[in-house]
Formats: sequence, structure tokens, C-alpha cells
Amino acid sequence: MTRSQVESILGKPTASQGDKLEYFRQVKKKNSPEILRRVRREHPDVSSKEFHRDYDYSDLTVYIEVKFSGSKVNDLRLSMSETMRR
Repeated sequence: MTRSQVESILGKPTASQGDKLEYFRQVKKKNSPEILRRVRREHPDVSSKEFHRDYDYSDLTVYIEVKFSGSKVNDLRLSMSETMRR
């Protein structure tokens, strides 16, 4: 892929330096009912209000680094993590 093809798919990079593009995104993601049931079993002592405040959503963080050699991608790195408030 070329640089313009990568940018047309991923959008404007967070940072661009020479032959490297970096993308950093952090979003809130609603947790599935299955995850909430599991977490509730693990934390039965937490009040309903605290439970929903702390566990209804997770923070999803994605980092993508794309390096080019000539005009084509030669290295692609992806890091993703998901965390809850507690």
C-alpha cells in the first residue's frame, strides 16, 4: 500500500514524521452483558450505582504505526488495550 492508500483507510494520522505515520485513538466502549455478568460475580459487594459507573464502559486504546520504504508499507505495528475504571 502507498501512503495515500493508508491515509484513505485510516484517516489523518495523529503524527507524521518522515517515513512514519502514527495513529492513536482512545474511545469508550460499552461492555457486553456477558462481561458485566462476569464482573458482577467478581464484585458482588459493589453498589449498583458504583457498578454501572465503573463497569458499563471500558476505555479502548489503539495505537498504529506504519513505516514506509520507498513508496510502500514495509512495517505495520498495532497495539490495543482495554481497561475498566476499577
